[in-house]
Amino acid sequence: MRVRSLAAPSRRSPTSEAAVGIALECTETSEPLLCSLVVYPVCAPLIRTTPLRELRQEPLTGISTLYLPPVGPRPVNMQTAERLGLASRFSGNGASPAPAADEERPLSRPGTSDRYMPTRYPSPLADYLTILATDPARLAEHLSDPEAAAAQQTQLSDGERSALLGRVGGVIREEMKDTTFR
Repeated sequence: MRVRSLAAPSRRSPTSEAAVGIALECTETSEPLLCSLVVYPVCAPLIRTTPLRELRQEPLTGISTLYLPPVGPRPVNMQTAERLGLASRFSGNGASPAPAADEERPLSRPGTSDRYMPTRYPSPLADYLTILATDPARLAEHLSDPEAAAAQQTQLSDGERSALLGRVGGVIREEMKDTTFR
């Protein structure tokens, strides 16, 4: 699956609203308007599928992540890269112009999934965030004293606990991912 994260490259700072707008504009011009994508801010209860044409009505922030079905290699749009200050990264790569918005493309390739597939590896942090998102009493307890609530979660690693207390979406997502390849 292709992933388009609206998070800033540094992971630790949220993307500015201007960059979110540029990312949305780029997505709208490079994807078929009828394709569906999966939007999720952090954990499972907040995942939802939405058609691209309705993406601007979604409550997106600088830490939102969009999953789009794979359609092949992505061309580099030099105009967008220049607007984002990334033109030097792609100067020698033979960048091609962006495809026309009305260009017909297959929505998926055989053997791939067009929907979000959760990781098959367990994540204590993701499980805890799911509990917080679905149980208002547990959320209130956590918000009243985050350090004490996090300390009670013995299954969390030090990195996961630090990410939870830091409240930075990109760091939280990174701690939930298993980086080993099996």
